[in-house]
Amino acid sequence: GSGGGRPTAQTAPLAGPTGLPRRGSLGVVGSRGSGSDEHVHPRPAPLHPWEFRRDDVAYVVRFGGEARPRADGSGGYEWVGGERVLARAHDTVVPGYATTTTSLMRLWSAEPVRELDFAAFSVGDFEAAMGDALRARSLTAVVYPDDSTDRGRRLRLRQQYFFVSASLQDAVGRFKEEEEEARGGAVGRRAGLDGGAGARGGRGGATRARAAAEALFAAFPQRVAVQLNDTHPTIAIPELLRILLDEEGLGWDAAWATVCRTFGFTNHTVLPEALERWAVPTLQALLPRHMQLIYEINHRFLELVAAVYPGDTDKLSRMSIIEESEPKAVRMAVLALVGSHTVNGVAKVHSNLVRSRLFPDFAELWPEQFTNVTNGITPRRWLLGANPELSAVITRWLGTDAWTKDLRLLRRLEEHASDPDLHQLWARAKRRAKGRLCATIGRITEGRLQVEDDCLFDVQCKRIHEYKRQLLNVLGIAHRWLAIRACSPAERSALVPRVCVLAGKAARGYRRAKDVLALANAVANVVNNDPAVRGLLTVAVLPDYGVSLAEAIVPASDISQHISTAGTEASGTSNMKFALNGGLLLGTRDGANVEIAEAVGADQIFLFGPKVGEVDAARSATKARSSDERLDAVLHLLRSGAFGRYERFKALVESFEGAKDYYLVGHDFGAYLDAMRAADVLYANPREWTRRSILCTARMGRFSADRSVEKYVREIWGLGKLARNGE
Repeated sequence: GSGGGRPTAQTAPLAGPTGLPRRGSLGVVGSRGSGSDEHVHPRPAPLHPWEFRRDDVAYVVRFGGEARPRADGSGGYEWVGGERVLARAHDTVVPGYATTTTSLMRLWSAEPVRELDFAAFSVGDFEAAMGDALRARSLTAVVYPDDSTDRGRRLRLRQQYFFVSASLQDAVGRFKEEEEEARGGAVGRRAGLDGGAGARGGRGGATRARAAAEALFAAFPQRVAVQLNDTHPTIAIPELLRILLDEEGLGWDAAWATVCRTFGFTNHTVLPEALERWAVPTLQALLPRHMQLIYEINHRFLELVAAVYPGDTDKLSRMSIIEESEPKAVRMAVLALVGSHTVNGVAKVHSNLVRSRLFPDFAELWPEQFTNVTNGITPRRWLLGANPELSAVITRWLGTDAWTKDLRLLRRLEEHASDPDLHQLWARAKRRAKGRLCATIGRITEGRLQVEDDCLFDVQCKRIHEYKRQLLNVLGIAHRWLAIRACSPAERSALVPRVCVLAGKAARGYRRAKDVLALANAVANVVNNDPAVRGLLTVAVLPDYGVSLAEAIVPASDISQHISTAGTEASGTSNMKFALNGGLLLGTRDGANVEIAEAVGADQIFLFGPKVGEVDAARSATKARSSDERLDAVLHLLRSGAFGRYERFKALVESFEGAKDYYLVGHDFGAYLDAMRAADVLYANPREWTRRSILCTARMGRFSADRSVEKYVREIWGLGKLARNGE
């Protein structure tokens, strides 16, 4: 965000974030029988009364064309030709909670520079007449397009550059306007849509203009902080460099120093395949000037590396922004590292992996650049808003609602954790939350699935991915179904009814994730139609997962599953949401699970599986792993066609058989069931379960987003709080 306006509360002065307005998103969002349903979610415009289209704020974003040296000899380049699209601002006012601060979220919609080619229209070529408008609006019609095709990848890159360019042009324009006004002058920040360095009046004039520009932009990083959220917006680094060099007339050294002081980089993944790489020919065709700048950045950076590590050609190859593949590719994560002043992970385990596994050469070169900021969640939405009954109980027992702004105050609940009066109110609040979720499930399934609020709610809600191991959960449900069917009448009478809730979206091009969804629906179909387990086991695979559905699910959970293979999850935040609402976690020693276990205590979380440092050995051991008869029984079911045609799920089964078990689904199956059994035993003791639920909530104070944002503000962005008016 960029500083601006006159915020008056004790908070950081922010005017961001920026990005694309979500007019639609595409994904595997629902189910039809044992399959999946993929469709676009349209977004009405405007979505709410707080969004304003800004007719006075628009910038031209260019694609293609060519970059030519400026004729004035200034050393800058002029980007000409190609396609031009207009970025139109849409502002949403975001008030703070119980403060006088109001922030601004600015999003961008794509519009044509020219709505209609009248010449083409006049001769009857109506499609060509509307071509520019169609191409422009397709940029923001659907976010997250399928990138399994060349055209899909190009659209993703176009989207990324579109919002990056618009946001940076806007930040530079606002900065110049405010700086010039502060100095007693004024520069129209939107005097023209195309801007430009302008005539500089000869060598002496050019020198003076450059000195003035460099003096002006020396203050830019003090007023504007840009945090790169993973590699997707990394093209912002050469874009800001382009603006400073070619539009504002800075020299390279001053421009590059400004860039590096402006950007911070947050890594959100430890999976190398998730770190973006763009083919050089694609970047060259779409953003020719940026490709020139990337090559120059890389050349200068590798000179530095060669000076520090003379003769180490392997290190030069590993650290190069340009990957010498066929075709060559730009490593966007490396570009983000080179152009940022700080790099952080989002949990302690993850940040250690960022240093040791992802970027060890850079951690060796610039150790002071790496830090950790563990993620956090907002208690105003995920407890106060989503769970009003429990929030009222907490406020009553603390004697204040100040915990909504200082989550550390929840710690005072510990002294009441064994109080039977609190237990009664706590259990009543949980029952009401379950009732709301039961109603939601009935509405979503149009009455086909009816569940009661006296069940144990076992939940896994997150993006569908192999490393998150929804497959392990589905296999566990199949095992539970078998086990219940094998129970005697006496054993059945002792069982606690269970509702297994699964929700999440899969990327359209991610076949394996779609197979997991298909298997989940197939298992649910069999279980929910089996009279032998009716009332004891229900499986709800809920479509269209998003924040609104999560607000119904999170407060109702008794157990939530966070079972990624150790060393694959960066942090996770759903684990924090569930734990804050008193739901006990079942999980692996991965991401923020480790810190949550440290905070709430080992008794409040059911951990299983190898630690990060043990995963490689576990993978090696899969070659000689003895079979687990419980897993064998489930696999026999699959192969027999109990859940549908086996060929549909054969690839899933083969993905964790023997040495292929990269995500340790087969390896961890037995330990997973044992951890689930421990949770079942504890749930049979309501008093002890409730006590631990209270302790879980009481000890979650460190996971507030207020704490994580405060760390960004002070330690990464270098901002301070502003006093209220009159203070």
